[in-house]
Amino acid sequence: MSVIRIKKAHKPPYVILDTTALNDVRLSFRAKGLHTYLMSKSDNWQVYIQQLEMQSPTEGRDAIRAALKELEDAGYIRRSRQRG
Repeated sequence: MSVIRIKKAHKPPYVILDTTALNDVRLSFRAKGLHTYLMSKSDNWQVYIQQLEMQSPTEGRDAIRAALKELEDAGYIRRSRQRG
């Protein structure tokens, strides 16, 4: 498999990420991808399943919920619901 690297980008949007979750065999590639996406957001960013659905139209609500459940079960995220 080839690796393509961009040597010089105008405004590089880089993220420094701990690879622990990426190497965790308990997680599916879907959950690893979602974890990486969530980690690229700012600390005060609110997660909404509807927004995640719009961000990735190929993934359905159930697929996103399953990936979030995987991450929660493995201890990578903690979910709390706010109402009102």
